[in-house]
Amino acid sequence: MNYLCKGIDWRGFDEGSGKPLVFLHGFPFDRKLYQNSCQSLTDNYRVIVPDLPGFGESRFRSGFAPNCFEMSEYADGLAELLDKMGEFKVLVCGLSMGGYIAMQFFRRHSDRLSGLIFCDTRSTPDSPTVVKKRLLLADSIHQTGVQSLAAQMPPSLLSPTTLTSNQRIVTFLTEMIAEQEPSGIAAAARGMAVRDDSTDCLKTITVPTLFLVGEDDLISPPQVMREMAEAVNDSEFLTVPNSGHLPPLENPAFFTKAVRRFADRVYHGV
Repeated sequence: MNYLCKGIDWRGFDEGSGKPLVFLHGFPFDRKLYQNSCQSLTDNYRVIVPDLPGFGESRFRSGFAPNCFEMSEYADGLAELLDKMGEFKVLVCGLSMGGYIAMQFFRRHSDRLSGLIFCDTRSTPDSPTVVKKRLLLADSIHQTGVQSLAAQMPPSLLSPTTLTSNQRIVTFLTEMIAEQEPSGIAAAARGMAVRDDSTDCLKTITVPTLFLVGEDDLISPPQVMREMAEAVNDSEFLTVPNSGHLPPLENPAFFTKAVRRFADRVYHGV
């Protein structure tokens, strides 16, 4: 994938054929978050996994780098990208920050959705404490460096099982975070800090919706996502075993099976 849309060089994974599945990664990751879980879906679907603007290889063009990139801007950018890719109606899966973007995509482009998957995310805005932390991170990341952030984050993101028994995932996650650009991290952190409350929007969702959450997620706990699912009429709720905040990385087999079953239902009525 290589598309230029309004100052953003979109890069990412685009393989397979058939109905489109779009995966949006969280903060501060890139498309590699899904690399172990999405490849097998290309047998029946067109799998689109972009690096979100400012992350991975999707860089802001010189002179365009924003101070704050709001969730609505990611959503509108995604719509423009899909136009260039020749796709209109899609099933969107968003994890964490990707879920915030998926909600904005619903609010602004609902006619383009065949279905939604919310993975380890929230509909509520940040608390004042979290807002303060995000803004502090955005203001200091150029001085403190991405390496320090990468070293700090895994314990809050991964389940105890992953942390103690799968050093490969811990290393992979740390390295992926360390590869990100400070400007992309800062812009996204500020964008998340100013997002509004989307809880009331949940009851207006009319497309099939799946809620997935790691059983050990500390950031978006299962009970929080269960309450979100209860607000949506045509919804399913699943907890992912042996996983914290990152099911596609921690339990890719379970995640992939759940996504395939849901996509088959949405697109083929199976």
